[in-house]
Amino acid sequence: MRHVYVLGVGMVPFGRYPNTPVEDLGAEAVLAALGDAGIPATALAAAYCGHVSQGMTLGERILDRAGLAGIPTTNVENACASSSTALNAAWLAVAAGQYDAVVVMGAEKMRRGLLPLTRLAEGDLEGLLGKTIPSLSALFASRYAAEYGLTSEDLAAVAVKNSRHAAHNPYAQYRRPLTVDEVLASPMISTPLTQLMCCPTSDGASAVVVGSGRYARRQRSRAVRIVRSHLQGGVCIGTRSTPNVTARAARQAYELAGIGPEDVDVAEGLDYTTMAEILLYEDLGLVGPGEGVKVVRNGGQTGRRRFVFSPGGGLLGRGHPLGATGVAQVAEIVWQLRGEAGERQVPGARVGLTHAAGGVITGVDDEASVTVHLLAR
Repeated sequence: MRHVYVLGVGMVPFGRYPNTPVEDLGAEAVLAALGDAGIPATALAAAYCGHVSQGMTLGERILDRAGLAGIPTTNVENACASSSTALNAAWLAVAAGQYDAVVVMGAEKMRRGLLPLTRLAEGDLEGLLGKTIPSLSALFASRYAAEYGLTSEDLAAVAVKNSRHAAHNPYAQYRRPLTVDEVLASPMISTPLTQLMCCPTSDGASAVVVGSGRYARRQRSRAVRIVRSHLQGGVCIGTRSTPNVTARAARQAYELAGIGPEDVDVAEGLDYTTMAEILLYEDLGLVGPGEGVKVVRNGGQTGRRRFVFSPGGGLLGRGHPLGATGVAQVAEIVWQLRGEAGERQVPGARVGLTHAAGGVITGVDDEASVTVHLLAR
C-alpha cells in the first residue's frame, strides 16, 4: 500500500452559529483546507463527509456551496467518530491507489443541553431509563476513585489544563483559562462530575486534504504522513471486553504502524469529560492501569518522559460538534507536527495520535466504534 499524507487542513472556530447554515460552515473549512494544501480544486478526485444529524447528502451540499459540485462523495455517520471514520475510508482509498487526492470534511450543528443516550442508540434500554453520557462517565469516575484514590481536585485539574491549552487556540469554543475552584463550584451534572468537567455541545466544521506521495513531494516539509488509520468495532461484553475497544484499537494501530505508545509526543482523544481523558491515558497505552491520575498530578510526566494530551483544548475547551471533532483532532496534530501551533506548540513534536469513539450500545463494550490515527513527520 502507498504512503498517505495530510496535505492541507482547515477549520472554522467551534461555537454557536444560530444564523449560519451548516453548509456554509463546511464550505469554509473545505476551502481553507484546499488553500492550505496548495493544490487546485480539479485535483480532488473524491470527497468524504462525516456528520451525525444534518440530513441527507450533506457532503454534496457542502461541496455545492464551496463551488466544488460534481466530486464523487461518500457520507458517513458513526456518532462521534463520524469524520474520523470518513478519514479512515479516505486513507484506505488513497493507500490502495484508487485516488491521488481527496478531501475529508466533518460538520455539525447541535442543540444545547445534555446529549441523551437515546440520541446515539434509539431504543437503548439504559438510555430509556435516563442514563446520559456524563452519568456513564461519572460511574467510571466513582469506580476509579475507589480503586486508585482519584479526587474531585484531580478531575478539575484536567479541565484547568485543557482550558489553558484552549486559551491559545483561535478555533476553540471556550478560550478563558479556568481555576480548580471555578471548576469545582460549577453546577453538578452527575456526581462527581461538574458542568466544567463535561464538554459542551457545539456548531462547527473541519476538513483535511489527503493525498499520495505524488502531491506530498511538492510540499516538501509541510506534508504529514498518516502512518496508520485504524477502525475497530465494539464487541458484546463478556466475550473479550478486556481490554476495551479503545485499548484494542490502539494496540492494533501501534502494531501495524511499527510505532509504540512511548513514541507518541502529542495526542488528541475523545475527552468528553475529564474522567474520559484520564482513562484515555491508560487505554491508549501511554501509561499503565491506575497511572492516569498520576499523570494529572505530575503535569503529564510519566516517569520516563512527558507527553501532551489535548494540546488544542480537547473537547472540553475546543468544543464538540459531533461530526466535526474527528477531523478537527487531526488538524490540531498536523499543526503540532508542522510546528505551526503558535503559543500552544509542543516543542519537538514528531509523532501524534488521534482517537475518536462513536456510539454507546448497552451490552457492547464501552463504545460501539473507535478510530485511531497515527501521524508522523
